[in-house]
Amino acid sequence: MPQPLPTTCQFAWCFKSIVIFGVSLAWLYGSPATSAGEAPTFPQEQIEFFEKKIRPILVENCHSCHGASQQKAGLRLDSRDAILRGGESGASAVAQKPTESLLIEAIQYEADGYQMPPKGKLPAEAIADLTRWVELGMPWPAGDVPAEKGTAAEFNFEERAKHWSFQPITRPQVPQVQEAGWAHNPIDQFVLSKLESAQLSHAPQAAPLARLRRLAIDLTGLPPTAQEIAEFQADVRPDAWQHWVNHYLNSPHYGERFARHWMDLTRYAETHGHEFDYEIPYAWPYRDYLIRAFNTDVPYNQFVAEHVAGDLLPQPRLDPATGLNESICGTAFWWLSQGKHSPVDIRSEECDTVDNQLDVFSKTFLGMTVACARCHDHKFDPIRIRDYYALAGYLQSSRRDVANRVPVSTYEAMITDAARHHDGRWKAILEIQPELFNQPARWLSAMTTRHQKRIMAHPTDWLSAWLQLGFLTNKDEFAAKKQSMARTLKIQQEQAEAARKAATILADFEPGTYNDWITTGAAFSLNENSLLIDDGRPGEGEVSLQEAGTAHSGAVSRKLIGSLSSPTFELKHRYLDLRVARLGGPPQPGRQIKNGQVHVIMDGFQLIKDPLYGSFTLNVPNDGQWRWFRLDLSRAMGSKIYLEIVDEAADGWIAVDEVRVTDGPRAVDDVPAMMLDWLNDPAIVEPEQLAAKYAAWWQSGGGQEKDEFPSIPFAQALRDLWQAGVQNEQLFPEGSAWKLKRQQVEQQQARWQAAMSQLPEPEFVLAMADGTAEDDHVLLRGNHKKPGPVEPRRPLEVLGGLKIKAPDHGSGRLELVENLVSPDNPLVARVIVNRLWHYHFGRGLVPTPDDFGKMGQPPSHPELLDWLASELIQSGWSLKHIHRLILNSATWQQSSDLAIGEVEAKDPQNILLHRMNPRRLEAEAVRDSILAFSGRLNRTMYGPPIPLHLTPFMEGRGRPGQSGPLDGDGRRSLYLSVRRNFLNPVFLAFDFPTPFTTMGRRSTSNVPAQALVLLNNPLILAEADRAAQQTKTLEPASRVEALWLAAYGRPPTSAESREAIEFVDEQTKEYGGNDPSPAWRDLAHVLLNSKEFSFVP
Repeated sequence: MPQPLPTTCQFAWCFKSIVIFGVSLAWLYGSPATSAGEAPTFPQEQIEFFEKKIRPILVENCHSCHGASQQKAGLRLDSRDAILRGGESGASAVAQKPTESLLIEAIQYEADGYQMPPKGKLPAEAIADLTRWVELGMPWPAGDVPAEKGTAAEFNFEERAKHWSFQPITRPQVPQVQEAGWAHNPIDQFVLSKLESAQLSHAPQAAPLARLRRLAIDLTGLPPTAQEIAEFQADVRPDAWQHWVNHYLNSPHYGERFARHWMDLTRYAETHGHEFDYEIPYAWPYRDYLIRAFNTDVPYNQFVAEHVAGDLLPQPRLDPATGLNESICGTAFWWLSQGKHSPVDIRSEECDTVDNQLDVFSKTFLGMTVACARCHDHKFDPIRIRDYYALAGYLQSSRRDVANRVPVSTYEAMITDAARHHDGRWKAILEIQPELFNQPARWLSAMTTRHQKRIMAHPTDWLSAWLQLGFLTNKDEFAAKKQSMARTLKIQQEQAEAARKAATILADFEPGTYNDWITTGAAFSLNENSLLIDDGRPGEGEVSLQEAGTAHSGAVSRKLIGSLSSPTFELKHRYLDLRVARLGGPPQPGRQIKNGQVHVIMDGFQLIKDPLYGSFTLNVPNDGQWRWFRLDLSRAMGSKIYLEIVDEAADGWIAVDEVRVTDGPRAVDDVPAMMLDWLNDPAIVEPEQLAAKYAAWWQSGGGQEKDEFPSIPFAQALRDLWQAGVQNEQLFPEGSAWKLKRQQVEQQQARWQAAMSQLPEPEFVLAMADGTAEDDHVLLRGNHKKPGPVEPRRPLEVLGGLKIKAPDHGSGRLELVENLVSPDNPLVARVIVNRLWHYHFGRGLVPTPDDFGKMGQPPSHPELLDWLASELIQSGWSLKHIHRLILNSATWQQSSDLAIGEVEAKDPQNILLHRMNPRRLEAEAVRDSILAFSGRLNRTMYGPPIPLHLTPFMEGRGRPGQSGPLDGDGRRSLYLSVRRNFLNPVFLAFDFPTPFTTMGRRSTSNVPAQALVLLNNPLILAEADRAAQQTKTLEPASRVEALWLAAYGRPPTSAESREAIEFVDEQTKEYGGNDPSPAWRDLAHVLLNSKEFSFVP
């Protein structure tokens, strides 16, 4: 247990030389010694680096000449020992010395040196990986013996499947123990049984306040407050301890604590890293989702389902306080990976992204390293390469989405209730229409005068003929202009038909259906059969009809948001032409990536941006005008793509008329058929006759039945007519009922708008959505350029995957969830209870929490692990139930004091848990405890991340434009921005994990940088001063006690109190003044630098 603070003279030494304090803790974290001749052991992450990056290079490029079948130049490259031994030219590599290694020299392809492999120089990334591998000491899995000459390593699935972790979960009998009175619950009986078998005694119970501090930090990541300490000491109830366990489990800060643990597993970050560190949009709501989920004790099987397929659950879980969809938030974890913004090979980037997704998925939920089977069957576990690509198919069939947490059902109910206003408005408009047919020439002239600029820009506008001909009173001029227009528009129509003939039409959106296009959100999915749209064009009123053959996001309300995306298809043409219009919203989204509303997603690639892929996104002008656009997709030829049309502006809409792919001429607008007919009609020789044609066309509803979707020209005509009537009442004859009817329409409009104004604003979150069903190919040696057979989607074979039929539609992630949370799955429950054990003891029952395979370590207490797993399932998958069992156990409440020498000698690593393990606080808990100590802690929960405080040394591309406050506004550490290229340097000193994959067990180093941070960091100095100022009104003895309670959760001993006051007196003299404030600041600073502050006893 941490010792009391030093004497007076030692206080000064501690303050001036604190940098060396960590040496005394080396016994906790020192690496095991490696005897001479003994094979070295490597960290699990380095073994994974070898399996994923190095072994595929060696197998693909080296083993054919330097493997089991032949050894040219006497060299083998299929084992670490063989590489170190080398061949005729000597050792091939020198561990940790790449510049002295022939292997690295050979792959550099120097003109005067070796050049290997002979078929060509390796890619730069492969050379960098091999160099890094040698620098790391050439990590290689222990026990990986190369095949004998002429043989191949055998993949014995049945034998591998006998591994302990793949056996069914059992409910072991709770063992009988001799010291039954010590046990609080079955956990203690399992632990004590092992101790008694080893003839070891357990430690006594820790001191009450030590247990309270341990409990508070374990469950909330914060020390107990002074008030909690006082209440705890005064609590004499027989079940007081259970009360305090529940107190902290019910604290909202519990969710924050375990959300941060979980964020380690899902490699949480808010940027993509790599060169420019672009932001991941709407990542932070996932963090808030985790906090709420842990606080409400969402059953773990539900929690898993929400992560894997929360977008597909038939009954998503809703937040009872807000009614927002919680389930869909979990799927954000799939998309928190790193990403390059301009990869030359997008398919390779997709494979790397899927690899990371599968790596995180399998480690987090299954404790398996499935990603090691990307290039070959797993070297140790019963996971074939076919398993890897079967799982990859689930992701190939899914898409990244920005979802609205407001359920579609919420909008649907409100819209249904308001539909009577919508329907009444349409009826009123129909009643007004006859009034619009009197004196057509006056109406046409009024409209063309108002919209002349628009008409001039669009020769096919329905009013174009009147603009050109309606004011020509001379019949000869009329005839000449009419003939000229006919020729011009005939040429345009021929161009339109030629472009159509040369193209393949992907979609023309026949009325009332989107066919197999995929919708997310409410904007498109509620509007498929709507006729009247909530238009809202500036200066044109808010009445319009949805045009025939269009997909329109504003057909019900322009406040709705959502997306419409095409099926996935192979691109065989260079160009994509689409006719689209947008109204409202900002001129452009202002995003770093995908800065538009129309996106072409090639092989799942999302970071669409210049210099390479800027043509894959389109920012549509927001003026409501229909236009043809052409996207040059030459870089995507031969790839799989889909088109994504997004409306995320809650004050506008987007509509698409037709989508084509082509190598031919650019698409142009068709000329309205009625206009060509009029221009070619010899009977029309003067404006009045043309006006009569317009009137007849109006009266016929544009040549369509009134309950059909109107043509685009007629929809525009309705807007123009309504606008003209609103602005020009003189167009109506005397005694017209127009004014009354117009008021009726406007009243309908007002009621509709009032109803629509009540629609909730969108709440965005990064999410997953189903795409086109697609099984993946097995990629030979993991090379996407060498596709092998297609592997149907299914779970792992060792988990019964071969019995599950591949889904016919959608991704099939729901079926994957069923396999994961089945009581027959031996891994999911074991993995999560082991994680909880790890968080409470600093070491899991399985010490490798992310690897339950052969290369992981076996459980120290296998029966206890199974009992906890079965208990989790029987409790309804309640994580808080497992917490209570652990925290109420006598095992967890043991003292961490070292036992007598004999006990420590028999169990030096405390595997049998004869005492509690002292644990250093994680980086975030160190900072949060400092803020709590100083009184600066801001306990506000949720919300966007606090910008990172930038030091002068944090330079590079992607550096945020603005620095955040030094103290992060006092907010807890999990609310600070996590930027991959600019991680918090204080956190890094205390082993904050780089968010690249699952990190279920953080490293715990003991390095001088930690002491230097605590000694010199401006935040630490500021908070030490703040802590001193917080207590300045107290008498010296009370002031010392307040600081001790805040720092250590206990009052000082009488000796500590006396020595602290003496230290303050001595420091005040040393400063040469009468002001004791600096000395009290120094005392607070010393407390922050002590090991008792940074460790949980």
